[in-house]
Amino acid sequence: MADDKLSWSEQVEKQANEIPDQVKNFILGFQQAIKDQNIAQITQNYDNNWNKLTDKFYKQTEWPSVDNVAPLVNEGRINIFITSN
Repeated sequence: MADDKLSWSEQVEKQANEIPDQVKNFILGFQQAIKDQNIAQITQNYDNNWNKLTDKFYKQTEWPSVDNVAPLVNEGRINIFITSN
């Protein structure tokens, strides 16, 4: 089935599955650091890891959209807010 024939939810799931594992791990780790209120880890992730991943995967494109990240984080409000800014 071509992408244009996929339902919206199937398209979002497909795009979420295309997020590199390093980026998925970053997003999940960042979400956990926020939940744990671990300021040191939040700072480390945002100041260092974000830039490294941006350079490696998203230098020419934008980061995945909120819709693409939502299934990964079970639509966690914290991460969706941060990734949408």
